[in-house]
Amino acid sequence: MDNEAVLKKIEEINKSKEWSMYRLSKESGIAQSTLSSLFGRRANISLPKLGRICQAFGLKMSDFFSLLEEEPGDREVCQNNYEIIEMVQMAATLSKNNRRLLRSMILVMEELERENRRKGECNNGKDC
Repeated sequence: MDNEAVLKKIEEINKSKEWSMYRLSKESGIAQSTLSSLFGRRANISLPKLGRICQAFGLKMSDFFSLLEEEPGDREVCQNNYEIIEMVQMAATLSKNNRRLLRSMILVMEELERENRRKGECNNGKDC
């Protein structure tokens, strides 16, 4: 496990959630001074601490390690993958009827994107 990559990924997810280190401390139950020391000195993170941070982010450790395996130069793809995992986890908590509604909304959005691409209104399939 590349400790520096793990710390960078935690910082990236933390930033994407717009959390401060204080918020991460409160959500994970890890003292803010411990987090500051960990990130300031780039110290080795223990698996139990990583587990608590993953839990605070609403991620399984396996999902975190999947995100970690992304190409290091493609931060946007990695961010998108984290958002997808987060959306799937949120969708799983919905009632059956609300999941159906969400699926219908996604299907409509996909059709709108296809239509926009056909019209050439999207920027190479992005930002639709």
